[in-house]
Amino acid sequence: MLIRFFTSVLLLSIFVCVSVNSQSNIRNYVVRQDFFSDVKRREYDVFDQTETNLHYYIEAQRLGRETIQVFASPSNEVVGRLRREFGFMYKATISILDSHSNRWINGTIKGNMRLFGGKYTIEWNGERVSMKTKIGTMAIEFRDEKNKSRLGELRRRLSSVLLASKYDLAVFSNKLPDAVYLLTLAVHEYQLSKQGT
Repeated sequence: MLIRFFTSVLLLSIFVCVSVNSQSNIRNYVVRQDFFSDVKRREYDVFDQTETNLHYYIEAQRLGRETIQVFASPSNEVVGRLRREFGFMYKATISILDSHSNRWINGTIKGNMRLFGGKYTIEWNGERVSMKTKIGTMAIEFRDEKNKSRLGELRRRLSSVLLASKYDLAVFSNKLPDAVYLLTLAVHEYQLSKQGT
């Protein structure tokens, strides 16, 4: 009787954990760093899961005041911009084209002190989101700071250790446009490369 009870509790716990942690993806992308990104402006290409259809690409200028732009493909329309501010801690102003209102909405990305990995706080259109690397994994999580729900996840592929960086981006919510995830990734990767990580 006691064994049956503990078995039932264990199975119920597993079911609850799986239900809480499983979220359906609204969109999935593969983000691939351009192999020659050190010598040209184009840094990343963003494809669908099959890696055949280009949805976005990211260009950056790192000399002087850092600027990054996200372009939609095939229209080549700019849908996101970032401009870094001068200072010790990372801070940048972002402008994202909101597809619902067809207007530009400003926000910020701020770096936070963290001993291991990276952490950024994104504020855009009334939303406050944290982006953190998950220690011991190759994943980066985006969470709503109000209700702690997971909005998106970037998972670095193992091949990125030897080759150019490649990420799987899973988007779980429509709270943020794709450009927010992509700008934050470009900032995070560049900051890691400067640290020699």
